[in-house]
Amino acid sequence: LMMLTAQDHGVTDAQLETIRCALEESLRLSWKQPQITIDELLQDHAIEKHSELRSKFVVAEQLAPLLAESTNINGNPRIVKRLLNQVKMRKKTAHRRGMQLDEKTITKLVIFERCLGTQATNKLYELIDKEKGFPKVLAELENSEVEFDEIKLPEEWKLDLAFIDKWSKLPPMFTEVDLTPAAYLSRESIPMGAVNAVMSGAAQKLVEDLMKQKVRVSGVNSTAITTTPKEEYMSVMDGLIENFKLIGDWTERPTGIYGAVLLAKQDDKCCLSLLTFLKSLPRQRWLNPILKELEGTK
Repeated sequence: LMMLTAQDHGVTDAQLETIRCALEESLRLSWKQPQITIDELLQDHAIEKHSELRSKFVVAEQLAPLLAESTNINGNPRIVKRLLNQVKMRKKTAHRRGMQLDEKTITKLVIFERCLGTQATNKLYELIDKEKGFPKVLAELENSEVEFDEIKLPEEWKLDLAFIDKWSKLPPMFTEVDLTPAAYLSRESIPMGAVNAVMSGAAQKLVEDLMKQKVRVSGVNSTAITTTPKEEYMSVMDGLIENFKLIGDWTERPTGIYGAVLLAKQDDKCCLSLLTFLKSLPRQRWLNPILKELEGTK
């Protein structure tokens, strides 16, 4: 993450190589000495906007454990790179429109989108709109005097409680921040109907393949799922659900539903996400056995 941040900042190739060597040396000797500090990493470097890069490194250091532990990122450098690109794009859009949004706020929201998916993100922005930019649940999560287990979280957020707890502790704190501009920027910066905009080409291909599945069992799609990185599964499920939302008539079982079930059986978060969506539909006879099957998988 430090390397990607430095590269994104625009350091020279020589400076990047020096930073890389210092980080590798620190990792190699981590068993017997403390890890290298940010100031040690940047010392003796005539880097442009030095203080700005230092600030970015501080944020990266805080984010690293969460990005490494989240099953939807799993420390995957390609996903992290796409996250940074998404942050960069939104920051440019905010600057162009004269919106007073700092990079840390944008980054924190992009991580939420990636790790919890479309339905949880839509719920967050719904709460921001409903509560005039200051969702009560975020204030409760950030309040050290309130027990996490006592907080009434939206159902859509219960996919990963450990993530929610850690994410809420990341700076900046949102309790006294009007998140209306940030929510507006997020909606404007991503394709309509596709909140999770950091999907790889492989994930997009898997969405297409699963949407074509007409039968309960597909060896080809089972193989496609197992060869796709697990950290992409939630993005794929989001893509499937967005396609399902375009369906107006649910009296007949749609093509692709078995593909979604196939993926749901491989990942608990995907299973919960699909269940949440299917339970919001008008009940149909063909749907009941699928719901029972997913409930048994959960």
